[in-house]
Amino acid sequence: LLEGLQNAFHDASAAVLPAVVQVDSTQVVRVRNRFSRGSREVERRGSTGSAVVVRQRARTYTAVTNDQVVSGATTLTITLPDGTELPGRVVRRDANHHLAVVEFETPQALTIATLGDSDTLAVGDWVLAIGSPFGFQSTVTAGIVSAIAEGGPNSGFIQTDAAINLGNSGGPLVDAEGRLVGINTAIISQSRGNIGIGFAIPISLVRNIMLNLISTGSVQRGLLGVNIRNLTPDMAEAFDLESTNGALIEQVIE
Repeated sequence: LLEGLQNAFHDASAAVLPAVVQVDSTQVVRVRNRFSRGSREVERRGSTGSAVVVRQRARTYTAVTNDQVVSGATTLTITLPDGTELPGRVVRRDANHHLAVVEFETPQALTIATLGDSDTLAVGDWVLAIGSPFGFQSTVTAGIVSAIAEGGPNSGFIQTDAAINLGNSGGPLVDAEGRLVGINTAIISQSRGNIGIGFAIPISLVRNIMLNLISTGSVQRGLLGVNIRNLTPDMAEAFDLESTNGALIEQVIE
């Protein structure tokens, strides 16, 4: 059993590592001069994160990362697994879902990540988190799906105990067969280091947002036209309902 698991981890890592790149951003900010009333522009290092290559057209490669990795960036540097550094550009961002699409060009033949099915994930499934934590490129950590988060800002996200640290943001979460099932995006930690509670955006959501950003430049969102609330036991009793199943429609918007 252990040998089979080890082989699975090895094969899954080998399948996706060539598709993972490091993303470094810089920002140009204006600072006030202490000794005059003027100001000057200074280039500062921004974020370091990860991205996973999901598409190729001729020499142009498209990768998905987190919005916070590229937010406010003046320039992007994409580092390939072999250490080659290339200029990158932000195609589109969707801050609401913490995702961004970036592009870069290279004559090299790069690996394209295989997309999996996050809807079939179950608690207890093995997953691998891959990225550049603290700048250590091509790092792999293993864990399981701890839960599918319900409620709060990470509702619907994949919760995992695979180690996710600063720099993993935007990198892939893959299943035991090396298929992309999520984009690592957040941790819960007072120290900003891994304590075993990390979150990834499921690939089912990433795929739709990515295609919208590439094709239309924005994300089309549906609106039900109603305001709803969960039914509490007290509310169910007040409405003479037998259970708290369903939801209460508070308002229908004209």
